[in-house]
Amino acid sequence: RDRFSEDDLAVMQAMTHQVAVALQRLLAQRTIEQAKIEWERTFDTVPDLIAILDDRHRVVRTNRAMAEKLGSTPQACMGVH
Repeated sequence: RDRFSEDDLAVMQAMTHQVAVALQRLLAQRTIEQAKIEWERTFDTVPDLIAILDDRHRVVRTNRAMAEKLGSTPQACMGVH
């Protein structure tokens, strides 16, 4: 066949739009993941002692320097008051 109907074109346009949205989301997710990795590397290489606390003063995260000062690991410090 040498022509598409209006309905065919509408379906193809809707599908290509959905693919474009999915590709944009994938690119955004990869960008966020890369930024997270870079932030974590930077956070852990800062020599200052850093602890991030929540509103109940529980440790959410420490950098490597803080954990070493406490004789622990960053993972083990999570949730400590």
